[in-house]
Amino acid sequence: MEDSDDETGRPPILKKPKKSTTAGGALKIDITEGLTGIKLKRQELKQQKKERKLKKLLKQRTRPEDESTKTDIPKPKSKVSNGQGQKSTSNNPKPVANDTGRSYSVSIAIPGSIIDNAQSPPLKAYLAGQVARAVAIFNVDEVIIYDDTGGGALTTCEFMARILQFLECPQYLRKSLFSLHPDLQYTGLIAPLDIPHHLRRNEVLPYRLMLHQV
Repeated sequence: MEDSDDETGRPPILKKPKKSTTAGGALKIDITEGLTGIKLKRQELKQQKKERKLKKLLKQRTRPEDESTKTDIPKPKSKVSNGQGQKSTSNNPKPVANDTGRSYSVSIAIPGSIIDNAQSPPLKAYLAGQVARAVAIFNVDEVIIYDDTGGGALTTCEFMARILQFLECPQYLRKSLFSLHPDLQYTGLIAPLDIPHHLRRNEVLPYRLMLHQV
C-alpha cells in the first residue's frame, strides 16, 4: 500500500495556496500561475504580428507591377517665340537675349569738394580713382560734378573731371587724346578699371574704339 499522511489510507489532497501576511501586514500570494498566463499572452501577440506581416507581403506581391497600367500625366509645355512669329514648345525654355539694351540711363551727381578732403596730390588722384571704380562697377552712364562751395571749388571739379575722363579712355588712345597736364601726374598710382571697352592684346571682339585722324 502507498503511504498516506493520515491513518485512513486516503491519498493527500492538494490545497490552494494560502495567503500569508508579512510582518508589515502586506499580502503574500503565489504568482507562478499569473506569470505563465502572461507568457502565453505575449506569445499569442507575437504570433498575430507575424501573421499580419505575412498578409501585407502577400498583398504587395499580388498587386500589378506593370508601369504601363499607370496613367501618365502630361507635363505642360511652355511656348517661346523665336522672334519670327513662330512658337516653339520645349520643357526647359531658354532665356531670350535682349540686344536692345536697357531703356533707361543712370546718372549720379558728385560734389567737387570731396577732393579737398585729401591732404596731398597723390591721395587726391587715388580718391578720384576710387570714385571711377565705383561708377564702373554699378554701370553708371553719366557723372555730374558740381561746385557746392559757390565758386571756390572750380579747380577741384576740373581736376576730378579730367581724371575721370582719362580713366574712361582706353589705354591705347590716351596718348593721342590727352596731352601732358599736372592733374594727370599721379594717374599711374590708380588701378586700371578693366571695363568692357578696355580691350587687352589677347582679346578679340568684333568692335574696338579707334581714332581717325584726317
